[in-house]
Amino acid sequence: MTLDTTTFAAAIKQYYPDDVLKNMTYKNHAALALMPKKTDWVGSPFVVPITFGNPQGRSASFTSALANKGNSKIDRFLVTNVRDYSLATIDNLTIEMTGTNEGAFIDALKFEMDNAINSLGRSLSQGIWSNGGGALGRISTGSDVAQTYITLATPADIVNFEVGQVLEVSVADGTTGAATAGNTKANATVSKVNRDTGVVTIAAAWQTAFSGVGTSWYIFQSGDFGARMSGIQAYVPTSTPGTL
Repeated sequence: MTLDTTTFAAAIKQYYPDDVLKNMTYKNHAALALMPKKTDWVGSPFVVPITFGNPQGRSASFTSALANKGNSKIDRFLVTNVRDYSLATIDNLTIEMTGTNEGAFIDALKFEMDNAINSLGRSLSQGIWSNGGGALGRISTGSDVAQTYITLATPADIVNFEVGQVLEVSVADGTTGAATAGNTKANATVSKVNRDTGVVTIAAAWQTAFSGVGTSWYIFQSGDFGARMSGIQAYVPTSTPGTL
């Protein structure tokens, strides 16, 4: 029997052209698609100078303008890069069995890789609006952490949660403090999400899975605490910054 592309399928790599990857990542992520991208970043940090004040040597009186003149005011943002991984695993037998139209309705390898890329796209889309802390949501004050389920303080944040996520929690939002990991992966894994009510369910009671957890605590995907990209809220905070 001749070795051909069918019999050698397990060893053939599949590549995604750049434009295909972009389309897959941006699909249904409008803000991410519209945001300008810098694809030739070298060095770290990346310096972004800004102007926040004009010279104020202006007046209807020349004498006053001369006396009160001053220089433009400038400062800069230091933008640092962060890592974000999306991994998937599929065994060789499944690749072999689903690699043709005759073998399966869907090519399992492409299916799993496409979904992994979509997961990364969701992460980037969420990150655009974040403060860099990485929180997906917050436990509402009316939740009972003795139950396996909690309601999010902002039910609309349920879009950030999916079945299978492994969670960690913290009293802090990720910009300070530290995270509390689940006592086991199974206990800390999301088993249900209710997209109408903003309810997130895990395998064990929340107070069992996370030591000391209480209402108003923040929820994170495992490994994200303080490590996500700094989005709009990091540069345009909702409250007055502590220092200028």
